[in-house]
Amino acid sequence: MSALIMIQGTSASAGKTFLSAALCRLLAEEGYKVAPFCVQSGREMVPLPGGGEIGWSQYMQAEAAGSTAVSEMNPLLLKTISDTAYEVVFCGKNMGEMTLKEYRSFLSTAFNEICAALTVLRQNYDVVVVEGVNTPVELHQPELDLANMRLAAEINAPVLLVTDIDRGGMFAYVVGTQALLQQHQQQLIKGVVVNRFRGFKDKLQGGLTMLEELIKKPIIGVLPYLNNISLQPPLVMSAENQKNRQQAYVLLSQALRENLDIKFILELIQQKK
Repeated sequence: MSALIMIQGTSASAGKTFLSAALCRLLAEEGYKVAPFCVQSGREMVPLPGGGEIGWSQYMQAEAAGSTAVSEMNPLLLKTISDTAYEVVFCGKNMGEMTLKEYRSFLSTAFNEICAALTVLRQNYDVVVVEGVNTPVELHQPELDLANMRLAAEINAPVLLVTDIDRGGMFAYVVGTQALLQQHQQQLIKGVVVNRFRGFKDKLQGGLTMLEELIKKPIIGVLPYLNNISLQPPLVMSAENQKNRQQAYVLLSQALRENLDIKFILELIQQKK
């Protein structure tokens, strides 16, 4: 079975997708055969050459890794019909329209097939970079969390927790997220990545030291605000767009090498092989 590493966030849009894409490229540069994986996508879809679809984020991450996008990388696709209804595609099969209540019921039986899709990837790649969905702490609906800590516990994946300092409240986000997780879930978190920092890192270090003391986890790096990199889905797929994305993947990998403890990440992966 392949090695695993999982990216979860302290909030929606904390930077999970960017960090996952950057890791996919960096690990590919290190000589690994890499696949991305995310349980669920409700964003823009990309058609696959052999039929079916995949969410844009995992398509882009596969591209960053130099791998061919396949439906197993993103087994559950949601296409919003209204505020209370979705069209659901699961493991390449169109399940039709579901109300929110029907979708909740469907999820209660979907977990084993989600894990089976991940197993297919693990049998064919050296490393799978798993991206979580939204946040790992949703106290009002824990039964819906198939994509974060339930999955991490099932596959025993080391988790990097990414947090967005630009939005404010980063320290509370990190401490609060860990405090609200169950003890066995806390143990899966191996390190924290601070994302979208603007300013002087020496001014931040005192706060990071206190944060490490509070959560008993290492801060493995601080990524700058990369406002010059965009990986939004293009209106039309073209060779020029792909060339621009390839340049962006190089910059993302370089940002990780310059700002994160890459040795720490590679050791986590080696431990899970």
